[in-house]
Amino acid sequence: MTAPMIADVAAQFGMCSRSFGQLAAILKTIADEAKDDHRLLALAGAARYIADDMCNLADCFQDEIEAHGIRTD
Repeated sequence: MTAPMIADVAAQFGMCSRSFGQLAAILKTIADEAKDDHRLLALAGAARYIADDMCNLADCFQDEIEAHGIRTD
């Protein structure tokens, strides 16, 4: 197996970011609909926080890779 191209790695992080963003949107909808179920609301809120955080992380990695490439040492 060969090492991936920088553009491929950046694209993968972009896909991760979009997927986590979509997951966060779904979890927001669940939280909005679960107003009376405090347990479900807490779970959806916690999962949304993680999805938003991972979306941000993937965005940052994508930006760094596109700007600076990947070190191989």
